[in-house]
This record gives sequence, structure tokens and C-alpha cells, in this order.
Amino acid sequence: MRLSKNLSNIGLQSLVVQVISANSILTQDLTIDSSIGQDLESIINEAISKIYIPTDAGFKIAVHPYISGDFSYKNPTEDFSFEGTVGEVEMKAVYDRACQASLYKKGTVSGLPGYKHVFPEYSWLYSFETTLSLDLPCLEDPMGTKLSSEGSVNGETFDSSVSLRVNEVGANSKKYKASISLEGKSDFSENFPTVFEWALFQLPSSFRFNVETFAKTACVNPFDNNCSADIEVSSTVENVELASTKFEWRARSGLFQVKSDREPVFRLKIIYGKYWTVKYMCDESVCGQFSQLEYYTSNKMSHLITVPSVAALPEIFEAYTEFTDVFLKIHDNLNESTKLDYKTVARFAVYFDQFVAVLISVKDAFDCSDLVSATGFEWPWLASKWGVDSVQTHAMQVCSQVVNPQVELFLGETVAPKVLAAREYAIDILSIDSEIEWSLWVHEIFA
Repeated sequence: MRLSKNLSNIGLQSLVVQVISANSILTQDLTIDSSIGQDLESIINEAISKIYIPTDAGFKIAVHPYISGDFSYKNPTEDFSFEGTVGEVEMKAVYDRACQASLYKKGTVSGLPGYKHVFPEYSWLYSFETTLSLDLPCLEDPMGTKLSSEGSVNGETFDSSVSLRVNEVGANSKKYKASISLEGKSDFSENFPTVFEWALFQLPSSFRFNVETFAKTACVNPFDNNCSADIEVSSTVENVELASTKFEWRARSGLFQVKSDREPVFRLKIIYGKYWTVKYMCDESVCGQFSQLEYYTSNKMSHLITVPSVAALPEIFEAYTEFTDVFLKIHDNLNESTKLDYKTVARFAVYFDQFVAVLISVKDAFDCSDLVSATGFEWPWLASKWGVDSVQTHAMQVCSQVVNPQVELFLGETVAPKVLAAREYAIDILSIDSEIEWSLWVHEIFA
């Protein structure tokens, strides 16, 4: 008895020691994990502190070799700005809160990140010093904006600017009126490197466009019978006055035209009805200048396109409903069967050949030509691309003489016979005679 009690005490003491040891190990592990977490957080904070440093005005950033500098935006009385380097290029960007922004850059092409993928190799050592300025619309000048660029590239100078101004905006009970002007200038030294012209918006040495617009208040809907609108553009390029251009729209007659020096060079005429027929005229001076528009060059009114109007939509919907009705009914009935007992689905599969016969002989269900006819769509250019006389007749022939026969042939001569053969086989296997023969065979086997 005493020995048993001593052994019991020894076991209890051993258990206590193990629990204490386990707690000690667990505590030690938790301490280690906590220290690892603290170390990781310190590492992250230290890494961020080397990239991002808050300042009273904003923050400093240093992501070498891509960008390094000071961003300032917190002080409401000072400019928004960045001053530093991008790659190895000195850069200063400023928005002075007075609706003016500027970007100054100085360096070499090879100092720009990714320069090898943007500029040709011969320009990699070119030096540049440029300033891009933008005057935005503000309270002092709410109707105008100006973009200008100046500086030098590889020792060659440039100076360009373009400005847009709304000179007048007005409206009364009958019409709207607006006047807009766009003007600019460009001055590049004789040997300026052409590779940089696209980036510095090389413009004609001088140009000016004046745009006068007039529109009736009914033009909220451009097809309202009372809608009419005119846009007149006068232009001067390099001190040479060009022919005036006028755009006219008259909704009542469905006529849109463009006149150059008072002579029509482009016309678009809409003949209203259930189907809108659009005709056009495009002078050589307009469409002849672009290979993509060569087909449309015409000095007389020609058929452009015919499209359905809102009045044709009921007829189109009716044709669509008639074409899809039987297929939608099949879908709905089969879908309902899957929710109940699958009997309709099973019968549809077993007697599919009889169903196909009805679709082909009675319904002519796969002929979509009536739907094509209802759309009334016609496009001579597309017909010429297809090598046919008419999109309508070709599409209807495809429906009635290609799609319909091929679907009927596949279902009627390939699918239906196989379904019939499978059903006849099943009927034979499940017949009384088959069951009797099966019983006799079983009797012979086990006799």
C-alpha cells in the first residue's frame, strides 16, 4: 500500500514537471515568434523609411534608379510641386494654384528610364533642356487655355504653342450660338532632330481656325423636323487664307452636307420611311485622299446603306418571334420536365425522329429568310466585298438554300434514323415475345 502511494506521488510529480516544462517551451516559442515579428516589422519600416520620408510640406521619395525628389502639396499658400530626378534627368514640375502648370526637364536621352525602348540608338547621347507650360481656364480667363513648349535638343532650339478659346456662347428661345478659335505657332531650328518632333507637337509656323456654330433649340433630338444646324470654319495657315468650310444639317429633308468655298464636296441624304435609305456624294478632294475611302468616291448621289427605323421594329420582332417560337417552346417544356419527372425529356429523346419530321415538313423551322427580309438591311459595300449583287438576297439565299437544307439533311438523314433504330431495338428488347424468349433461355441454362 505504501509503495503504491509513493509511486502515485512520483507519477503526479512527473506530470507536473512535464506540464511546467511544456509551458516553459511554449512560452519560449512565443517569445521567439514575437521577436521575429518585431524584427520583420522593423525591417519593413526601415526599408520604407529609405524610400519614403514625410516632410512638413509633403514627402521625399527615393526609388533609385527611377525617381528621387521632394513632393510638396500640404502648404495651402505654396505651389504643388515635384523637384528631383527621374532616372538621371533633372526635373521640376509645378502647379502654382493660379491655373498654371509647368514641367522643366534637363538631361540626356540615356538618362531617361527605358530610353532604349523609345528612342533610336543614334539619339541616346542627345542632350535636352525643355519647358512645357499649360495655362488652364480659371476665373481670370475662364474661356481659354494654352499649351506651349520651348527649349533645345542637342543644341537645336524650338518654340511652339497652341491655344483654344471660346469667344462667345449664347442662346435664346430659338437657337444656340457659339464661337471658338484655335490658333498656334511653331518654330524649329533648321537641323532640329526629327525624332523629337512628335513629342513636341510640331505645328505649322502659324495657323488660326475660327469656328462659328448655330443650332436651333429643337436639335436636342437631331432628327426632329425643326432641327437645323450649321458649323462654319475659316482658317489661315502660314499666312495663307484657306477656303472656308461649312457643315450643314437639315433634319426635315434629312440632308447633311459639307461645302468647301461654297461648293458641296460631301453630301449625306436620308430618305425617311419604315426603312431609312441613306445616299451620299463624296468628291475626289475628300474621299480620294484616303485609300480606305476609295470605294466611296462619287460625284453623284449613290446608295450608301439601308437600315430599319423604329417603325420597322414591330415587324422585326414579329419575324423573330415566329422564327424562335418553336425552339423557345421546346426549351421551356424540357426545362419544366427536368423540375418534375423527366418524362417529357425522355420522350423527346426517344421520339426525336418524329419531332424532326414535323420541324422539317410542317414548320420549315430552320429557314431564317423571313427574319432577314424583315430587317431590310442593305449595304452595297458589303455586297461588293462578298461578290454578290445584294446583301439581302444573298443572306436570304444562305438561310433558305444553305443553312436550312444542311440542318434538315443532318437531322433528317443522320440523327433521325439512328433514333428510330435505337427505339425499334428498345421496343424489340422490351416486348412480350422477347421476355418469353428470355425466360426460355434462362430455363435452359438452369435446367
